[in-house]
Parts: sequence; structure tokens; C-alpha cells
Amino acid sequence: MFESMLVIGFAILFLILFYIFRFDKNILKALSLIITLFYVSWGIIHSAREARLAPSVVLEYLLFGLTGYSILYLALSF
Repeated sequence: MFESMLVIGFAILFLILFYIFRFDKNILKALSLIITLFYVSWGIIHSAREARLAPSVVLEYLLFGLTGYSILYLALSF
């Protein structure tokens, strides 16, 4: 329950900050990197706590995080 509240709270905070700084692309890129690092870290920690951590799970979180960050970075570059 605590983990879900933490993720939801962080997502809401991210959306609020994304809205506040919507005109500053450098801050938006930094926020995108922070949310990506949080996503990857949370996914690995959660999987480890559930005793489901495997190299394929780590690779999955890293690839999805990299894909999401790349999309945001490219969208903010134009």
C-alpha cells in the first residue's frame, strides 16, 4: 500500500512540476530524467522485494525507461 501511495504521489508531483515549468525545456528534460530514474529504481526495488528480480526484469525496466525518456527528450527538443 505504501509503495502505491509513493508512486501515485510522485506521479502527481511530476505532473504538477511539468505544468509549472512547461515553458522551460531544460527543466522539463531534467524532470523527465528524474522520473525515468525513479521508475527504473522503483521497478527494480519492487521486484527485489517481491522476490521476482531477474536480469530480464532489470533489462525490461531499463529499456522501457530509456524508451520513455527518449520520447520525452525528442519531443522537448523541437
